[in-house]
Amino acid sequence: HHFVFFSSKSLQIYVIHLILLYGIPWFSSIGRTFQHSQSLIAGAGLAVLIILLTLGLVKAEDEIKRRSPKAYKYIRNSLGLLLLYALLV
Repeated sequence: HHFVFFSSKSLQIYVIHLILLYGIPWFSSIGRTFQHSQSLIAGAGLAVLIILLTLGLVKAEDEIKRRSPKAYKYIRNSLGLLLLYALLV
């Protein structure tokens, strides 16, 4: 069940993963902050953290959409306006 759910959300997972690794203009990312300064163990820990955070965000988005469609619509529209602003500036 979980594999089917996450495989159907693969584009969202990819985009969130890229944002966490490389950031966006408003905040730096894990990749920029800790560039070449982590040990192998710390790097592996960060990789696990990024995976868990990415999957958690996708699951939380799905829960919000399922439990409160009105809140999901508000969040989606707000993020769309933020994206529009970023593209115009």
